[in-house]
Amino acid sequence: MTFKNIYNKYNSKNDIAYKDYVRFSKGLNENITVDELYTLLAEFYHVDKSIFDDIMPEQLEQLTGKIKDIAQTSSPLVNRFKLNGVEYGLIPNFSKITAGELIDLDTLLSQENITGVVSILYRPIIKSQWNPFGILGQKRYKIEKYKEPNYKDFESVPLNIVDGVMDFFLSSYLQLNQDL
Repeated sequence: MTFKNIYNKYNSKNDIAYKDYVRFSKGLNENITVDELYTLLAEFYHVDKSIFDDIMPEQLEQLTGKIKDIAQTSSPLVNRFKLNGVEYGLIPNFSKITAGELIDLDTLLSQENITGVVSILYRPIIKSQWNPFGILGQKRYKIEKYKEPNYKDFESVPLNIVDGVMDFFLSSYLQLNQDL
């Protein structure tokens, strides 16, 4: 694999798994050694560490800079997406959120378990229908009833999904807590 292949592997937040980005951003610090950076980048790009032996220092800076630039782009809220062959939908009506969902969201937020939060906010769509009175092209859907956070299925959720829903959710969450 060449530098160009590695550099072009990720071009948007949709290309990057949230868990990979978190691991990368936590590992990146001012005191990181070149060897630690090789390891971090190899894990992030899912390549063998030896690939970085032939890369110039400025190319390493280009890679880390590109990742940081991608992470700083804004992400719109996504109502529906597919992950591992399953279509997920955002809770369609936050005013009908259950006490159990809210308690689990509180707990997961306090633990900074963002993947768990996202697994509550998005659940498998069990029924979908055309909405002729809604926005053109928008479909109504019904999601699976909430049981418990589904961490495992959300391990590879794209970064854009997490960023978009968390921006939306945190402002809605504050309102939900004030209303209770």
